[in-house]
Formats: sequence, structure tokens, C-alpha cells
Amino acid sequence: MIIQRINLSGPLWDELQPLIQANAQVTGNYPLRDDKWMIQSLGLKTWAIRDDKKLVGYCSHLVADHPIYSQVWASCFAIYLLPSHRGHARRFILRIERDLASYGVDHVTYSSQQGSPFWEFMTTERMGYQTEEIVVGKRLTVMID
Repeated sequence: MIIQRINLSGPLWDELQPLIQANAQVTGNYPLRDDKWMIQSLGLKTWAIRDDKKLVGYCSHLVADHPIYSQVWASCFAIYLLPSHRGHARRFILRIERDLASYGVDHVTYSSQQGSPFWEFMTTERMGYQTEEIVVGKRLTVMID
């Protein structure tokens, strides 16, 4: 397995599409917008994990000064590993944490739907993550009178 920090450039963006679509099937939405120019403009820090040169997973974080606390936070926007490679999730996340710490990140957060494989892994596999807050969501539609 090779884990590396990547830039979301043209060819790599195209290579990521099957994984983004697979993640959408699991989460029910698009974890990364289907607008590569918007995504690239965010300056996300993204990692890829490869098995024999084949892309098998990715993770993207937005790293920024927290608007309230005097800390640098990293918020995970999307993480996905093919089911056949989820045994490498711990190593993948530990590498990402090490890189984030080297960028001066004080705090990292991951969001996940409760009950998802990722949720279970992060909270039961001794990764050191715990629930800090509960976020509830509701999809809104435009109502026309």
C-alpha cells in the first residue's frame, strides 16, 4: 500500500470519479461536488491510498484557522476506501494525522452518518475519536406559495 498526499488535478480528478461515485452510493449524496474547479479552488488537502498503483481510497480535509478558537482545525469532507481495502483504514488515518500535525493542525474532525462502517470504525477501533457534538440535519426544499 502506498499512501500519499495528492493534488486534485485533471487526470487524478478523473481517476477519483469511480471512488467518488462509490462513496455516493454508500452515503446517499456526493461527498465531493462534481465540480472539479470548485473543489480545486477550496485548497483541500487530499490523500490517496493505492494498491499496486490502483487507487483504492481517498480522504480530503479542509484545513483552516478556526473562526472562534485560536487553533488550526482540519475538517474531513470525504473519506472512502473500497470495501476490500478497509483493513488499511487505520494506517491511512494515522498517516493523515501525522501529516496534518506537521502542517500545524491542532484539531481534526470527521463527519459520518451514525451506523456507517466509518462511524463504527472511528468510535470502536481505538482510534481516539469521540463524539464532540451531535449535528442533526434536514434537507430543505424551496417552497413556492
